[in-house]
Amino acid sequence: MDRPSLGKPSPTSIDGVLHVHKGMVLGFFSNPVGTKDSNKAELLAVVKALELSSLRNDKIGRKIIVEYDSSNVVNWMHKTYIRPWYYYELFILATCFSSLMGSVLFTHTLREINHMANSLVKQRGQ
Repeated sequence: MDRPSLGKPSPTSIDGVLHVHKGMVLGFFSNPVGTKDSNKAELLAVVKALELSSLRNDKIGRKIIVEYDSSNVVNWMHKTYIRPWYYYELFILATCFSSLMGSVLFTHTLREINHMANSLVKQRGQ
């Protein structure tokens, strides 16, 4: 997933790619979400990815890996005690969608390595 947002807060969108471990693309999303601070936009992207994954019957009960370039979001998803209270509703949604899967693992990846999501963002910006 990738989420472009310049400044805090600013008009932003959330973008992501759903794919299997061998790279076959299952779907993608690109949605404007209005004026948000970057952390909220990052969390909205996670919620959207989990929502779309939970809607796929072939993914229910399966292991899902969320690769993300936001170390804040990855840390918040692993350590519930450090989550900012003002994003409480987004964490509840993420937890609800995650509970529909077998397991969800959040991993941090560098933005430069996340080629599919970065390509989607660049195409959207043109």
